[in-house]
Amino acid sequence: MVFDFDCTLSSKHVYHFINAHSHYLSRYHFPYIEAMGLPPSTPQRLEELKCISTALRRLRPLVKESDRTLFVDECFHGWARLRGLKDFLLTLQNKYHADLFIASRGDKDQIVNCLKELDPSHVGASTTTISSQKMSSLFPTERVFGQDVNKADLIKYLLGNPHVGTPSEPVSRDYQIVLYVDDCKDEHHEMLNTMWMQRLPHRKKDSPLTKQFEVYQTRQGKLYIYCKSLEYNGTGITTEIMRDCLLILNDHL
Repeated sequence: MVFDFDCTLSSKHVYHFINAHSHYLSRYHFPYIEAMGLPPSTPQRLEELKCISTALRRLRPLVKESDRTLFVDECFHGWARLRGLKDFLLTLQNKYHADLFIASRGDKDQIVNCLKELDPSHVGASTTTISSQKMSSLFPTERVFGQDVNKADLIKYLLGNPHVGTPSEPVSRDYQIVLYVDDCKDEHHEMLNTMWMQRLPHRKKDSPLTKQFEVYQTRQGKLYIYCKSLEYNGTGITTEIMRDCLLILNDHL
């Protein structure tokens, strides 16, 4: 399983939150806030978000427990969504024996640092409200790739393409299925333009999954599945998309 980070695992653009904070605020906090029917952000909240952004940009931990909760509320739509996301990832890992990857155009070190802030040892993330599994262990550092690794090349490598070099981290290339989830279709189109694959019809032609996924087979018989359900720069993976990812895997395992 290969996931984008911004607006896929997260519900907002974390890279912009950290590295282009003014741009982030102009998009998510004003002038659209009134049009969305949301109460305006207070100066205190905006200042707190700025401090969190600065700490994450400098790869510093968030010391205040309230800051961690504010970060999760702001960029991951709260602990409840994060719990559902972790349960989904644990199902992939435990039931389907999937290795989980992050492939992003963002900064790897910042992503790794953000994952640590999503761990349940923090207040607001007790085992009664969120899975006790650490997000940072679901995505170990060697399976997090940033802007120095091309997403399409990583996927081709995982599918065993002999013409793609080894990533910076030691990664297996013995996968029979790669499911790719990203709100941006650019790397998916690059995959189609640079690697021969045959598109396969869905096994159930009347299945709603036909509109949510594209399935391809490589010359070696391996499967590449692209989830095309996410809105570009939208609010990230939803409960329905998580469910459909499990359904498409059931169809092809």
